[in-house]
Amino acid sequence: MAIFPPTRRPTVDLVVFGDEPVDMVPIARRTLRERFGVDPGVRRIEPVDYYADLVAPAGFDEPTYYPATELLDPTKEASEADREIGLVADPLILDEQPRIFGVALVGESPAVITSDPLTDGGDRFETRVEKQVTKQLGHLFGIETTHAGCVFEETPTLYDLDESPPTFCESCHARLTDPTTSPKPADWFVRDTRVYREVTGDDSRDGPAKGVEEPVAIRDEKSETVVTDDRTAVGGEASGRQQSATGDRGRSAAGQSANHGTGLPAGLRRPVHGLYRYARVWGLILCFAAFTILGLLIELELYARLTGETPSTGVTWGMLVGAVGIGYYGQRTVRRWVGRGRARLTRS
Repeated sequence: MAIFPPTRRPTVDLVVFGDEPVDMVPIARRTLRERFGVDPGVRRIEPVDYYADLVAPAGFDEPTYYPATELLDPTKEASEADREIGLVADPLILDEQPRIFGVALVGESPAVITSDPLTDGGDRFETRVEKQVTKQLGHLFGIETTHAGCVFEETPTLYDLDESPPTFCESCHARLTDPTTSPKPADWFVRDTRVYREVTGDDSRDGPAKGVEEPVAIRDEKSETVVTDDRTAVGGEASGRQQSATGDRGRSAAGQSANHGTGLPAGLRRPVHGLYRYARVWGLILCFAAFTILGLLIELELYARLTGETPSTGVTWGMLVGAVGIGYYGQRTVRRWVGRGRARLTRS
């Protein structure tokens, strides 16, 4: 039975980076439909290397991994849904630990899953993707718990992932479906979680459902958001699954950082983020128009200087087509520069 009834379902988008993770899309869509009752949208954006640069883990000479946290903002910004799951096929790294399975921002809306380590072994790929989609979306609903006998079980290696349960345990399923604790609009957080209490200021609940202990992650005193990830161990034991999102890792949209002192009030976050995305779209449109007009003016000036004549209607239309191309590549270049600048600031 699906988690959400037909009359009350969050919107979820699958944000696909490039053309590579095609095998994940039908599996993720089916998982969301069958387990959550959600019919997801699919949005395609640029490949991973458009948003992030390769880095080398400690002890490695060759940069071969993309920082996972740098893909969270593009995932969020590509969608207007309540929750977003980014799908990539590239190897990811988080906090110097390579080959992670996925990362989710507990208390926010984006998560990212990579197929790169999940393809090892071949025949279990589908089940691994199902588990990761289920687990990461559960984290996005505010559940931070990690315990045995559940899809939330710690999985530091592929073997652990394969041996872990395929879906929620009875207690976690109850938290997601019980009318008193289940996620509801507009925040879509489980009602007995730390995240929900922080967002709403509701301290009336003492904790999670009976029999489930919600661990408190170690946080920097300036940290707000918890990054929960799953990974495979490479060259040693994998470290803990939950980590505080300090300022250089927390997602930042519309000027919002992970810092309590500088962040927006909880009630203003979603509308401000919506205004940010609206302004971003119109900014790109204006950028495209400016480059197009500038390109056309340059073409007209060059034609007049070279021929000494006024261009005919046919020539003018040809120039306009060329100017549109200039506008398109101009705004793409600006987007790329801005993205690279944000990435450098994030890593500094």
